[in-house]
Amino acid sequence: METKAKITPFQFYSMLYLCRIFSLAAFMSFEGEGSAGLVSRGIISGIYLIITSVPTILLIKKDNQSSVLTRATRISPLFGKIVCVIYLFDFLVYGIITAGRFNFLVSAVMPTQSNMVVAVLLLIAASAYCAYRGIEGLGRASVLFLIPVLLSFAFVFISLFKRFDALNFEPFQWSNASGAVKGGIYFTSVTGEILAVAVSVPFVKKQKSRHIIILTVLSAVAVIATLAMLTGVLGNFSLTRLFGVYTLSSVAEWGLAERADAVIICIWMVCAVIKLSFLLFLWDYTLSCLVGKVKTALYLTLGVFAAAAGTLTLSSEITVFEDFLLSPVVYAIYIVTAVVLPVSVLAGEKISKKTQKRKWAS
Repeated sequence: METKAKITPFQFYSMLYLCRIFSLAAFMSFEGEGSAGLVSRGIISGIYLIITSVPTILLIKKDNQSSVLTRATRISPLFGKIVCVIYLFDFLVYGIITAGRFNFLVSAVMPTQSNMVVAVLLLIAASAYCAYRGIEGLGRASVLFLIPVLLSFAFVFISLFKRFDALNFEPFQWSNASGAVKGGIYFTSVTGEILAVAVSVPFVKKQKSRHIIILTVLSAVAVIATLAMLTGVLGNFSLTRLFGVYTLSSVAEWGLAERADAVIICIWMVCAVIKLSFLLFLWDYTLSCLVGKVKTALYLTLGVFAAAAGTLTLSSEITVFEDFLLSPVVYAIYIVTAVVLPVSVLAGEKISKKTQKRKWAS
């Protein structure tokens, strides 16, 4: 499907980086065990992200004009529909995860009597409107908010550096290696920014494979640095709080800027809107590729209702949301979409090319 609206690689990867930042800021305590385990899981997460991004890098290196959906349809219309359905499911799951994290993060900040249902519905409605306005607006907004978001993390890091204590790190034990590997894989699987790259190809001008490499490296650095600071400052106390990174920001102070967590949390909320808007935009595009082009408002409406129903159901209780986040479904959809589908498309294109050569030869 041809697309007219395009953004620059810097705008696109700024948007993906903000998506990653929100997932990091909304990191929940049940996602890790032990202070040393957090850092080791962060390192493994970075390695896993780099490895699983290789198929997407090869996909874009071969063709940086067509989305994985279009290329799958060229191989086989049936295969193309299957790929579209898988991506639709993926974007819905990651949208629910994003809105669910937002729900619990806001509830941790707001008074207990606040109605979180209204907050979630407002998030989804605002994100739907941003998605309806198109990817160009999201790209410009991402560049605009990238600096405040990075400055918010820099403020936390610099103001808390004097409290950093290496004694908070527990020695790594090989008996916990399997847990560290599983946790590292989880950290990457639960975010899924790399999955959006193969679908977003038609919307990005002159996208290069090196852009993906830069994104994965910077994402890995952000995860490792944040988890190391979280451990070095708060130690195991961070695991007693639902949102350790928010707790870290709440104790940060620098001169007159005491208790700047209110401003920081507002900045991070913008990342949630950008991420959910981007996922809804991709939902709309993928559904268009699946069933044909009609009014985009209809597709967005379907996505909004699906995301709202899923979020309100799965984030009604923290234990339900925890079971959902830690379920094998999240691991499976990441590996299928990040590795299996790109490899299948590359293999299918190679087989189709050989078949065409044989037909011409005969």
